[in-house]
Amino acid sequence: MTLSTSGDNGRPDARVLILKDLDSQGWWFTTNSASAKGRQLTQSPVAALTFYWPGMGQQVRVRGPVLLAPREFRAANFRDRELRARAVTLASQQSDPQRHYAECTAAVTAAREPLEADPDLVPTTWTLHAVVADQIEFWQSDSDRQHIRPQYVREQIRWTHRLLWP
Repeated sequence: MTLSTSGDNGRPDARVLILKDLDSQGWWFTTNSASAKGRQLTQSPVAALTFYWPGMGQQVRVRGPVLLAPREFRAANFRDRELRARAVTLASQQSDPQRHYAECTAAVTAAREPLEADPDLVPTTWTLHAVVADQIEFWQSDSDRQHIRPQYVREQIRWTHRLLWP
């Protein structure tokens, strides 16, 4: 999925992430709070998600406020990751410039030791977020360019539906 946030001065910023889960609370993803997207979500906790399947001619757009999971859920999520992924997260200064690729490799190798010594180690910067959808739009392509675009908007406790022009 593509996660879009608002950067400095309201500039849009987008990157591809993995959807970790979808439940009644929202569309879940992880990040490092010190990364660019982590700082953006702290500054402006709203986001948009885009899922696109070009071969099927379909897209789903989700927009809404962003919820931060409680600490125990973030910790459980981190501990569920394989050791290599946890080491990269622990070593990474995500989004910061690095001098050489070898610098990253050495940092990841060094990060394995504390993780092997303490399997419960979780960096304070590890976050788990959910986009709490208040708007969902589906798009189905049409060969005559009369694309079908149903949109659902949350109003208080219920959803309203409308069809948008292509």
